Amino acid sequence: MQKRKFKDTMYSGLAKIVKAMANQHRLEILDLLAQGEKSVEEIAAETSLNFANASQHLQTLKQNLIVQSRRDGHFVYYSLADDNIYRVWSSIREFGVEQVAELEKVIREKRQKSAGFQAYSLDEAMEKVSTKEAVLIDVRPASEYRHGHIEGSMSFPIQTLEENFDHLKQFKEVIVYCRGPFCMMADDAVNFLRAKGLRAMSMEKGYMDWKFKKN
Repeated sequence: MQKRKFKDTMYSGLAKIVKAMANQHRLEILDLLAQGEKSVEEIAAETSLNFANASQHLQTLKQNLIVQSRRDGHFVYYSLADDNIYRVWSSIREFGVEQVAELEKVIREKRQKSAGFQAYSLDEAMEKVSTKEAVLIDVRPASEYRHGHIEGSMSFPIQTLEENFDHLKQFKEVIVYCRGPFCMMADDAVNFLRAKGLRAMSMEKGYMDWKFKKN
C-alpha cells in the first residue's frame, strides 16, 4: 500500500469514529451506557428523546463499533462496545471543561447554584472514606450500582434518601456520587441532606473514573 493511501485510510477511518461521537445526544448516551446496559426505552426517557431519535443515534454509534446491542423479546438493550470508549469520552469531557472557558464557567455556576460549594475530587473523597472521616453513598438507580460501583460505597437511590435518613444521620459526613460531573443527582442529594442538618458533600467523579484510576 502506498504511503499516502495508507494514511488516508487510517485517518479517514478514525475520522468516522470521531464524527459518530460528535453529537450532544450521542455523548449523553455514552455517559449513560457507562453506567451499564440500557434499553432503547430507558435511553429515550433519560435523554428526553423520542424512541425513533434515540434508536437512530444508537444505530449510528453501533455502525461505528462504539456500542453493541442484544435483543431480549421485544426489547433491544445497548451497552458500550468496550470500556475504553469511556476513556475517550472522559478525555473529551475533561479537555472541554479545562480548556473551554464557557464550559468551565457553566460547571462552576452549576456547583454554586445547586450546592453552594466545590465538590470533592476523587482522591479527596477516597482519603476521607479510607480514614473513616466520611461514608460514600451512590445515589444512582440500584441497577447501575449492581452493574458496578466504587468499592466501599453504599447504595441509596436518590428517591430513597428520605426513608433512609435515620440510618444516614449517624455518620459524621456523607459523600455522594452519581454518574459523573454532569449528573445532577448528587447535588440534589447533598442539598436534601444538608437541609436536614447533615454534613454532606458531592464527589465530582463517578464509578468509571474510579475504576480506571484504580487500574
